[in-house]
Amino acid sequence: MEINLLPRRTPLETYRLPILIGAIVLILAALITPVLFYLSLAADIATTQAQLDRAQADKTVMVAERTVSPELRKLQEYQKTIEQLQHQERRYGEMLDRVAAQLSTITVVTEATLEANQRALTMNVQAESIDVIADYAELLRREPWVQDVKITEIDRSDAQTEEETPFSADLTIRLQPIQE
Repeated sequence: MEINLLPRRTPLETYRLPILIGAIVLILAALITPVLFYLSLAADIATTQAQLDRAQADKTVMVAERTVSPELRKLQEYQKTIEQLQHQERRYGEMLDRVAAQLSTITVVTEATLEANQRALTMNVQAESIDVIADYAELLRREPWVQDVKITEIDRSDAQTEEETPFSADLTIRLQPIQE
């Protein structure tokens, strides 16, 4: 049997070095963690700033692309004015075609005057009878662009030949106002 006369080692003495190393590692970790967190935030801020700069550059490009030059703006205004005028303009050719389409074979228009400012079409019509002229006026009243038809100055002419029509009348056709 052996006898050990040396004093026994306490657990503190046995584990002093690992405890000291562990404490140093914990202190270093506690000091390094905020530094690493700060560096991470700085990198995120730099990335976000770069994205913001790119977005502002894209915005500048888009604004420049959308900016209309004064010449183009004037052209667009002219086009808009032309479209408004075309919308307000009457289609007189179509109206006269409809007037001619309503004529019977025995009715003749000898004179027609269009007064656009007064919204009136004045015609001199010749027919065999007053009834034909009245029927023609009634047909014209049914047109959507006609506001009113008035028959004035009915004359009976002395027909020299069979081809001539004995009655003539002046018709005044009032046009509907232009719808805005």
